[in-house]
Amino acid sequence: MNMDKNTFGVNENGPCADKDHVEAGVMERINMLKEISQKIEGIALQLETAKRHGPQLAAKLAHYKWYFNTFKKTWSAYDVLASSKHRTYTSGCVEALMRILCELDQVQSNGNQEIREYRKKLVARINKELLPEADNVLLKAKSLLSFTESILDIVNANIAEREMKKRETSIENTDDMDNNEMKKSETSIDSNVDMDDSDVEETQNKVDADVDMNEENDVARNKRAAKQDIPKRVIKRPRYDIREVDDAVVVRLELPASDTPESIHIKLEDDGDTLAIYGNEFTLPFAVNQCNYNVSAASYKFLHRGRLLQVNIPKHRRRNVYRQPRQYSPFSTNFNRYPSHPMGWAW
Repeated sequence: MNMDKNTFGVNENGPCADKDHVEAGVMERINMLKEISQKIEGIALQLETAKRHGPQLAAKLAHYKWYFNTFKKTWSAYDVLASSKHRTYTSGCVEALMRILCELDQVQSNGNQEIREYRKKLVARINKELLPEADNVLLKAKSLLSFTESILDIVNANIAEREMKKRETSIENTDDMDNNEMKKSETSIDSNVDMDDSDVEETQNKVDADVDMNEENDVARNKRAAKQDIPKRVIKRPRYDIREVDDAVVVRLELPASDTPESIHIKLEDDGDTLAIYGNEFTLPFAVNQCNYNVSAASYKFLHRGRLLQVNIPKHRRRNVYRQPRQYSPFSTNFNRYPSHPMGWAW
């Protein structure tokens, strides 16, 4: 009868293979405990940081309260949520320690004394050292948070009260100003009503005085006009003629009897757009188009023994834009000057 060796739980490799398997399981659980130990060290550092951070927050809160009581305004550099963040950070440390205890419970020793002692050491450190310390820090953080909230409530109440007083004061000032303006307007209305009668009388007196003065002035003016017989002066323009020749415009002017060549003045006005001739009793302006005539080159002369003035205004010389094309003979030396044209003709 053939029977399998594994029927009775006997390993083919013998007892050495079972021993190796057990040692591998022990090393695996020891490595798990080492990883848990590293986590515990990290939480211990976090607790030390929280313990140092708590007194700093209390000092900042005291400074915030002093600043508000002294300067009657809030300290902008203070973080009102700092105490709440500190409490959350500390409670996170406590929760992390509780999770590590659960992980340690899942590590089985299976009769191994080394694993049992290592796990017992870690559990004892958490329960006797870290958890009490974490609970103490958390309690202080909660107390600091409640104290911070009470201080902030007092500060906010004072700020709201001050804002209310400012509003009431501004409303009272506005009411006082409105009352003062109403009183002033009533006073001015009363004074205007009192002054109306006197103003009417003064205005009537002034009007009567002006009417009398105007009548006297008219009488005096009529008397002076009757005594003085001033003849009216009639100003006549001289006769002139404008002619256009090939290269200029010619203006001829007959001088009046009251003018001589010395009394005649010719000027350019309006930036050269007007040529004006001045005499003793006349002024003749001529509008000139500077685009067509060269006013700056104008000239004048006197004819007929100084009784006739002639002004010459030359035209602008224009170049001939279009020129007569030249014709080249096919027998000249420039025959190949225009090769594109048949037979060498160029126009």
